[in-house]
Amino acid sequence: MQVNYQGNRDAKVVLLQIIGEHELPFIEDELSHIKAVTQNTDFLFITVQVDSWNDDLSPWVAEPIFGDAAFAGNAEKLLTRIKNEVIVPLLSEHQDIKIFAGGYSLAGLFVLWAAYQTNLFEGIAAVSPSVWFPKFIDFVHNNKILTNRVYLSLGDKEAKTRNKILAQVANDIRDVYTSLEDYRLSSILVWNQGNHFKEPALRMAKGFAWLMSYEKIHSYEFFLKIFEHDEVFLVDETLFYFDDEPKNQQEHYLGCLREYDKLYWVGYCDIPDGEEFLTAKEMLEAKIFEGKSIKDRWEHVVIVNIGGFCWEDWLDMYMNKLGGISDLK
Repeated sequence: MQVNYQGNRDAKVVLLQIIGEHELPFIEDELSHIKAVTQNTDFLFITVQVDSWNDDLSPWVAEPIFGDAAFAGNAEKLLTRIKNEVIVPLLSEHQDIKIFAGGYSLAGLFVLWAAYQTNLFEGIAAVSPSVWFPKFIDFVHNNKILTNRVYLSLGDKEAKTRNKILAQVANDIRDVYTSLEDYRLSSILVWNQGNHFKEPALRMAKGFAWLMSYEKIHSYEFFLKIFEHDEVFLVDETLFYFDDEPKNQQEHYLGCLREYDKLYWVGYCDIPDGEEFLTAKEMLEAKIFEGKSIKDRWEHVVIVNIGGFCWEDWLDMYMNKLGGISDLK
């Protein structure tokens, strides 16, 4: 295990990322993205580079899913070392810090698993996590998560694979996200564009930015910065697949739109007169859903009930899951 520190050792915010040697070339880009999105440089960034990717990050022993690379199940040993050699020394110097852990792929699985083992992390960013890992979903349903914020993301093409285990990853991450609704915590599931290997530095940066900026998001512009590279951003994928839904389900969604006069579609939109906001009534009058895929019309899509609230109030509600598309179900 190799540990590297960058930034302010006295900062109140600590970003702890678990990485493999193959991720070293992306770290500087990731840091640049984090600073650009959050407009914040006052944090300590720690990378923990593991010695054996499959062995150190796997929570228990498992057979290979391709090739000969099995999993030794040494995650508990790694977490113990991280606590004793990294976190405990930090807390001995500064007890009021917030530690956010993050990881990509199997490292994302590790930080998610670790959040069920310890309450030392204020939040975690599990980015394109390997939640397909054998028996992990059973583990999630039979254990209690111990963190306050969870950022999950996955590429929208990651499940398109011939490997039957990996092909379940989209369903698995939805399952994990749904399970978090049982807890009083802040969670979000973001669908990124592309496969597992697209823009890992940017994806990680967005996860850390969301964790860092939870209390500090005060503008529509800042919100768009975090998600500006996504084709679609939703609390869940309900309307992302609108065009594929049965006719009766489409009618249900449209009925919801008719019921909520203060429902807004927010984003860079291909809509009449270049407006950025449409009420539900305006959406229906503009026949937004007729003959055109949602994915073809918008780069950013968020559906929210903001009523008379200002952006700060809405964003706070949204991040606490009191607003958003889930209200339509």
